[in-house]
Amino acid sequence: MPRRKYILITSSFPIEWSSVATYLAVLILGIVLVIYLISGFRNVPVLYPSPRGHLPVRGNIPLPVNMAGVDPLLAGQSFLLLPAVFAQFFICSQTPWVQYTANLVLNFFSGESSLFWMILFIVVVAFTFFYTDVMFAEHNYAEQLKRAGAQIPGINRGAATNLYLMRVLRRITLPGALILGFMVVSPWLVVELLGVQITLLAGENLFILTRTIRDSLLSIESKLLLLGYNDEGFFR
Repeated sequence: MPRRKYILITSSFPIEWSSVATYLAVLILGIVLVIYLISGFRNVPVLYPSPRGHLPVRGNIPLPVNMAGVDPLLAGQSFLLLPAVFAQFFICSQTPWVQYTANLVLNFFSGESSLFWMILFIVVVAFTFFYTDVMFAEHNYAEQLKRAGAQIPGINRGAATNLYLMRVLRRITLPGALILGFMVVSPWLVVELLGVQITLLAGENLFILTRTIRDSLLSIESKLLLLGYNDEGFFR
């Protein structure tokens, strides 16, 4: 009976465990920040009129930390890609200064300079506040409270309520905007500070993946509750 030969296959690329540990640490930190962005709320107390004319009913308005979602990340990156897209049309120009300017724009917006990532951070933060203001105007909380006869304690109805809610929302949006900004520049920061290349799960990819998994778990939990599962939940 012929003897079997076993061949041990080894990788020619050594594993750098410090890089793996750094990647996992950054990944876990990113997931925690995304969950904070998705689940973070500020409850504003509201008094609703009682249907029987008794004491008012207490309630609250949940203002999310990240009302804009992932749109600021996508919009900020697309906004900074536009100059590079337009510069490609002039890269083969016969005019020397036009060709030089196009090359300069392409090199700057290629993501190799520190100034580009700083501008991207500022743009994402600015877009976060812009999208938040737009979505806040669409919800029109002040008008809805006025129609329901509700009132925030110590705040007049109408314009005063709208101004108060906008001030509260902008305060809680600030940490969310900064987190989104750091998420979009996280690949560059990790390379500059730790020397580890992270491109697979960074920025909007990590945000979308974590949000999809969380929404799927919440959907499964709601279906289990309908079937008689009365536990406290597994993803709160």
